[in-house]
Order: sequence, then C-alpha cells, then structure tokens
Amino acid sequence: MLAFMQDPQKLSERFKSRVHVLDGGLATELEKRGHDISGKLWSAQVLLEDPG
Repeated sequence: MLAFMQDPQKLSERFKSRVHVLDGGLATELEKRGHDISGKLWSAQVLLEDPG
C-alpha cells in the first residue's frame, strides 16, 4: 500500500504541490451498463432515471 494512503496528512500534502486529475471511470462503467452519456448533464440524467 502506498504511504500516502495510510496517512491522510501525506495525501493532503501531495495535493497542495500540484494539479491532479481524478478519474473514477464513472462514464465508462455507466456506458457499459447501457446508459446514455451523450448529453451535457449525463450524470444527473442517469441519477434521475436510475437512482438505485
């Protein structure tokens, strides 16, 4: 396990030093499950259509 994962303070320090891009792969997973992600507010639309 990476050291910063064990110590939240180390993670906080890492984020102060530069820009980070976080991508959780939500769009890819929703697309695999058959959801339409072509609109501008695709994540909100999915929540309205299938909140569970």
